[in-house]
This record gives sequence, C-alpha cells and structure tokens, in this order.
Amino acid sequence: FLEQALNSDLGTYGLDHPKVAIRQSNLGHLYKELAYQDKGKKLFEEAHAALQNHYGPDHPKVAISSANLAGSYQEEGNYPAAQALLENALAIDLAHFGPRHTRTARSYANLGALLWDMEQKEAALSHFQTAHGVFKEQLGTDHPHTQVLQSWLDSIS
Repeated sequence: FLEQALNSDLGTYGLDHPKVAIRQSNLGHLYKELAYQDKGKKLFEEAHAALQNHYGPDHPKVAISSANLAGSYQEEGNYPAAQALLENALAIDLAHFGPRHTRTARSYANLGALLWDMEQKEAALSHFQTAHGVFKEQLGTDHPHTQVLQSWLDSIS
C-alpha cells in the first residue's frame, strides 16, 4: 500500500514535492525494517534532496530527513557521512528549537549513538547525558524517551 501511495503521489505531485518525500521516508523505514537497506537508503536520499530543494538546507523537516538518511549510512558503516548529517540535524534543531527542546534532545541522542559506534565514548556519553536531561525536564522520568536514555546511561556506567 505504501508503494501504491508513493506511485500515486509521484504522478500527482512529482518527485520534488514534500508529500512525496514523506511517502518516500515512510516506505524507506519499512524497507529498512524488512532488511532492504539499499532500497530504504535510496528513498531516504531522494526524500532528503526533495526536502532540501523545497524548504532550503536549514529547515526542521530537513533535520528529520538528515537523521533518517544518517541512520542508513550508520548501518552500512559510513560513519563520516552519518556524522555530517547528524551534526547538521543537531545544528538545525538548535537554531529552530533551542537547547531544551525534545527535538534537539533527539538529535543529541542520535549523534551520541553514532559516536558510541565510532568508539568515541566520552563524546557519546556527553550527548546521551544532554539528551537525557532534556527529556527528563520536558517529559518526566516515566516517559519512554527518558527511560531509554536512562537505561543506556545505566549500562554505560
């Protein structure tokens, strides 16, 4: 159904429309879950390009697409590409939402996970602590985001 919806939107709006980019991202996530990494990455790349073209490079929707694409690069071990995208997403979120927003905290957590994979443990820990503090402050200790980061921090210590 997602493929049909994407094809329909492509016919209606064209490749560079934000609605098409959202469909591409949704289908990209499904492909990743089904272990079709290359198909998912291709859709994330197309969605990212379309959103940048439509909104410009510093829009919050571009931050989300940067994180989606970075996840594909991270899974294939292309850490430099993933890091550049996640640092860009964090910069966009900081500029638009500030340091104490949950969107910004999610960017800190995403970058922390990449840094952990890259064996940059101290930097990763700092990002996890920052994200945890924001989630705890904004969402409370019982929220799943706060609890996931707390369990990561507990397992690291």
